[in-house]
Amino acid sequence: MSSGSVLAMVIVTPLCLPSVLGNAELWICLPAICSVMALLHLSIAVFFPQSPKHLYIYNHDTPRSKESVLFYHGSVANFDAIEEEYDRERLLLTHGHTSLLEVISNRTLRWSLAIVMICAFVPTTSAINVKSVYHATMLMGFGFDETQVMLALMGVNILSSPVCFVAPLIIEKIGRRPLFLSVSALSVLEWFLLGIAQFLADGHHEYLLCSEMLGVVGSISGSAASMLGLLVLTPIMVSELCPHPCRAVITQVSTITSILFSMVFVQLYPLSVEKIGSGYHFAMLLLSSVCFILLYK
Repeated sequence: MSSGSVLAMVIVTPLCLPSVLGNAELWICLPAICSVMALLHLSIAVFFPQSPKHLYIYNHDTPRSKESVLFYHGSVANFDAIEEEYDRERLLLTHGHTSLLEVISNRTLRWSLAIVMICAFVPTTSAINVKSVYHATMLMGFGFDETQVMLALMGVNILSSPVCFVAPLIIEKIGRRPLFLSVSALSVLEWFLLGIAQFLADGHHEYLLCSEMLGVVGSISGSAASMLGLLVLTPIMVSELCPHPCRAVITQVSTITSILFSMVFVQLYPLSVEKIGSGYHFAMLLLSSVCFILLYK
């Protein structure tokens, strides 16, 4: 999902240049193009089969479940082994759902909740949420003008796009723990570089070129983290650590908590940068570093 969105940005960002569609006369074409792309995506996705797990466990439709497995996993998929896993999950469903109080009172489930929460806060404390709203403003604060910002965003997307193609191989080769640590480390590096860039832009205007370069390199680091799985750490850990009856409550707690904190961090960004400059970046660097240390331990 993250890789696909980056590739889409590589294609669409050049259209946002003032000399193309990013001007007062033609800007309406941009949402129109996005709407057409969304409709094309929906028109294709509507023909995808339903989840094989849903078909097997809830609809008890084994033939369609097998067809769905073959569609998503290819002809090499071992349906018998997958069927055994689905049977175990269906058995777990007969035990009912676990409440949050039961999760907290159980040592094993409490530990699983703690790990999932840490993974949920890796993207929360990263720059991805702030950049989704203020990336252009952030780069302009480093010294870029509007046209240069668009070119910089294009450069970030193009330079980080090769990770899209090597990410599956990296994920397969290095395993879960090194992957999670790498993603968290890239997020820490991004805040560090963005913080230095903001510090130089705040009171050292003779170093604006360095500020701009650090801002771009930091953004590339964040894009690489996103493509390596920054946004899917939580679902991976939920599927691996949490028994089926408690997945819903753990997912709800981790998701709602991380979203609330993300909203606060994003809302604080413009005022904080105006008042304390790079202090915001280094505060987020500290929080991101704490997540990295907790993951490492």
